[in-house]
Amino acid sequence: MTCDAFPALFARYCETVTRSLRGLVVVCSMNEMNVPLIIHDVARDLLSGPEGEARRAAAERALGAPISSNFLFTPPDALVRNGLGAHATGRDAIKAVRPDVQVGVTLSLQDEQAEPGAEAVRDARRTPVLVTENGFSGDDDERRCAFVGESLDHLQRAIADGVDMRGYFDWSLLDNYEWMSGYGPKFGIVGVDRSTQRRMIKPSALTYGAIARAGAIGAVEARSAMTSPSPLRAATPLGIG
Repeated sequence: MTCDAFPALFARYCETVTRSLRGLVVVCSMNEMNVPLIIHDVARDLLSGPEGEARRAAAERALGAPISSNFLFTPPDALVRNGLGAHATGRDAIKAVRPDVQVGVTLSLQDEQAEPGAEAVRDARRTPVLVTENGFSGDDDERRCAFVGESLDHLQRAIADGVDMRGYFDWSLLDNYEWMSGYGPKFGIVGVDRSTQRRMIKPSALTYGAIARAGAIGAVEARSAMTSPSPLRAATPLGIG
């Protein structure tokens, strides 16, 4: 992102992806673009002083590139100039192929709530909500099953209260690579064996699927998925290694 050619290159990438995918309704050009700004002070402290310089040198030797080539360490000026520029060029490229698709950029928001006394403004705005990441990190999938059911129950209550809820995505489909923690956290409703790349369905995937198929929370659907005698409960290969 520090390269000034990035916006043009990103636009080309967006055009290629948009032509390749089907069924697009909403597109996020970049996910959590503001993360480097959030951790800027932490990164500065880590890289300051003699120890910080040693860390930087070791990281750059391992990378074979400047540390600023890592998204998390993008300088703020480059993030604003090339990051926002790339979103604009990418949006235009997507719209040129699919003018009907909504395009936006997501920001890292941990917990936004109205200040006391501002609830009326929040309610009057009726800002549409699309939940893009909501998940449980851990090896205890029974807790993840409960988390899925409880999260969707609260989502249903929010809709009943009048919230303009546009969609919900569990985080995540697969055990993934987390920016700050590597492969340690296990968010997936489908596990991944990193030594073989074999995928394993977890019981939480069945819980989520049962609720989605029923179109309602329903304790029966969630409970039946969690207590099913199927070998899937023990995590079964999907066969897409």
